[in-house]
Amino acid sequence: MRMRLSLASSASVIAAAALTTLITLAANTHARPLVNLDPTDAQAPFEASSNSGAGAWWDHHSVVGGAADSLTIWGRLTRDDNYAMLVRVLEFEQDTIALLDDPDAQITLFAPSNDALRGGGLNPSAPSTLPDLAAALSAPGAHVHRARWKNLAHNLLRYHIVPSPAPLSAIARNSTLPTALKPFDGSGAGIARRIHVEHSLVPLRPALRVNWWAKVVSSAPATNGYLHTLDQALVPPSSVFEEMFLVSRYLSTTTTAIQRAGLDLGWEDGEGEPLVTAFAPSNDAWNALPADLHYFLFSRKGNKALKKLLKYHTAPGVLLLSEVVAGAEAEGEVKADGTFKRVVELESGSGEQLQVTLEKARLLPINGAVKTSVKINGVKARLIDVPATNGAWHMIDKVLVPPARGASPRGGWADWQLWLDDWASSA
Repeated sequence: MRMRLSLASSASVIAAAALTTLITLAANTHARPLVNLDPTDAQAPFEASSNSGAGAWWDHHSVVGGAADSLTIWGRLTRDDNYAMLVRVLEFEQDTIALLDDPDAQITLFAPSNDALRGGGLNPSAPSTLPDLAAALSAPGAHVHRARWKNLAHNLLRYHIVPSPAPLSAIARNSTLPTALKPFDGSGAGIARRIHVEHSLVPLRPALRVNWWAKVVSSAPATNGYLHTLDQALVPPSSVFEEMFLVSRYLSTTTTAIQRAGLDLGWEDGEGEPLVTAFAPSNDAWNALPADLHYFLFSRKGNKALKKLLKYHTAPGVLLLSEVVAGAEAEGEVKADGTFKRVVELESGSGEQLQVTLEKARLLPINGAVKTSVKINGVKARLIDVPATNGAWHMIDKVLVPPARGASPRGGWADWQLWLDDWASSA
């Protein structure tokens, strides 16, 4: 039986708390992650960084153990008791050790510490995370599940590996990174699962977090890459819809709308599921609609309009993140200083066009101090770059108004009664 990597049980709570925290922070600040964009390559790991500016602070202050001392990543793990629980999982899984000990591999490992792996085992018979698995291996009768757990361990471990050598200064210049985990079921067009990176530059106390929850607490070079220690284990992403459902505090109206419309937008994962990028209206966005329109959309009479409106907020067959575009073309050049403004024309699920603008602008005259934004039809996303098993999603605070077919532009949602029915019925 193949294991599905999805947010489950205790992992769901962790992911929901992390995303909820991030959205709350996004509501109170206009600053976005300091990232490097490369929208032309879905597998691009990161831009090589220079040894100056904010990113270099991490490389200088968080490195432990000095030089690589001729040790591979595996060598460092086995010589530090802080990774004893992770080493045990690796020895159980076996296959990944060869990669971590290969002097020519040139990779990066995000290694959960012993503290990060403690506290699992809520359901030892059905582990779904590294902490659960670490606890389950110590439970009586663990050998009975060996084959199934080994496959789970392999997938979870690969999600903690970036297939390129990445010092913290390079990681901090990105919004997402590809991992060594590729889908086994054909979902997401076979593109490697990605992790999300957020960092802050609070003076003297910068912080770098992976997937909003796990904090990098130390870093060390190795002969075959870098070893970054995490205070929490990483959890692979779920489908677009499942992730939205986890943050119902902000997206309950959108998830209710999907269920109300009885619509399969490709937002669920599954075998062979194609890519999809979704631009999810927040609860605030729905609440900002005229009251009579809100009532109409969620009534039986408005079901057709609701279905088409939801489709208009998707881009089937496309993975679009601030630094990655797959399945579409991005127009625009990157300047010598790394800033740029790129425009992507997408065909929405309803057939109309969406225009997405990806922009990176310099905030301060120091390396890495940039502001990254994603705009959809001029609407700035409040939360960007959430990877999913079957694509990605961004949260917006306005419900997008479909384009008019005639020469005159629509007056927003105020005059919806004049055109919405006709639009919903059109091919």
